[in-house]
Amino acid sequence: MTFSLNDKHILVNYHYVENPNDKNSGTHPCSVEEFEKHIGFLSKHYKPASISGVFDEAQKNSSEKYYSITFDDGLKSQYKNAVPILEKYGAHGTFFPIGVTSEGKIPTTHKIHILLSFISSDEFIDFSNKFLKNQFSENSSKYFISKDRRISSDRRLYEDIPTANLKETFVSLPSNVLEELVNSYFETLNLDEKECCHNLFINEDEIKSLEARGFSIGNHTYHHHTVNTLSREALKKDIKKAQSYFVGIVSRPQVVFCYPHGVVIDEAVKIVRDFGFTNAVTVEMKGVTSGDDPFRIPRYDRVNIRDFLKINVTV
Repeated sequence: MTFSLNDKHILVNYHYVENPNDKNSGTHPCSVEEFEKHIGFLSKHYKPASISGVFDEAQKNSSEKYYSITFDDGLKSQYKNAVPILEKYGAHGTFFPIGVTSEGKIPTTHKIHILLSFISSDEFIDFSNKFLKNQFSENSSKYFISKDRRISSDRRLYEDIPTANLKETFVSLPSNVLEELVNSYFETLNLDEKECCHNLFINEDEIKSLEARGFSIGNHTYHHHTVNTLSREALKKDIKKAQSYFVGIVSRPQVVFCYPHGVVIDEAVKIVRDFGFTNAVTVEMKGVTSGDDPFRIPRYDRVNIRDFLKINVTV
């Protein structure tokens, strides 16, 4: 859905917030200048609030406009570049770090982002199709990646077809197959995982700093696996491990959950509710309304704000 100022209650999600360069082309970052433009615009038209604050106002059909910013994955660029801008405008941010990065390990998704900064999507697709054919022949036809016909008509529409299809296929691949595929290419390029992890993700001291500065920390699972690729018990174990990890840092369990990769299934919603979370966010791109489920709260993506401002240059 397209963003407009008729949306009274909104969440907006960001990932990488840094100026584009030849080392981060695979992440498609939001530049620092663009991020400040967005926050300045939103602060002009909306009041800041937490996720629960925005949701509660929407449930009341409040005439007051409220917004909140979210940051998936706990990236270093968010801490370094976005936080000072949030503080400048008095905006509220909720950060969703990934627990396993504390071990110096990079989730598969982010390895893909790193790889796509070194190689093209076409090259990655060729490698993937060949790898699956040679190593997992039983999956090769099912997960063959096309370069010219979009797999999904309602996800990743802002990316070129090869990149969109690559990511869409990787979300559905069995996690063990995907990890082996990506790790194989990561090793081929001789990349140092621990060094990349240190440079890419926030650490425990930075998480503590965010909490101390009035921002919120949420649960994004420990390993960042798509919920539909895990058994019920595996998902519960992963969420519990993430909760324990964050309690050890900020001394309290988290109350907001973010589904990895934006994939939501009914079983995961039930598990999240049973854990005692109060809210959970998705990647459905629309404003928050009175009829929304507290465990399926929609969020606009930063590209929605970008596109709106391109057309409405005077707002």
